[in-house]
Amino acid sequence: MGVAFYILIAVPVLVGLRRSLRDRHLDRRHFVPFVGFIAALVSVTAATLGEVYLMWLGLRSPYHNSVALNVLVAILSLSELLGCAVAFVGGLFSTGRRRIFLIAFAVLLPFMFFIEGLARQGT
Repeated sequence: MGVAFYILIAVPVLVGLRRSLRDRHLDRRHFVPFVGFIAALVSVTAATLGEVYLMWLGLRSPYHNSVALNVLVAILSLSELLGCAVAFVGGLFSTGRRRIFLIAFAVLLPFMFFIEGLARQGT
């Protein structure tokens, strides 16, 4: 379910990126949502790759994997959280529907990240 949810979130991110792409050169007020949508796209991509890794891992413990895979997961997790932070700041400095979407996105994705971590606690 996680990968489908992340792909479902990626669709409005791509639509927002496409709409902010043509307005980014007008002024700073329009450039900030463009940067926020780029960060949101990076964040969704990192979350999707992390979810695919966890599905590949299955019930195995992450401590029995190579160090390189654990470093990859750490980099994906950090890029997801930093992307959400940049999208949140982009939402604070933007206007209208872009503001609502970027702030809601920046709150929803770390919540899903937390729920995903709770789901792995028993394994």
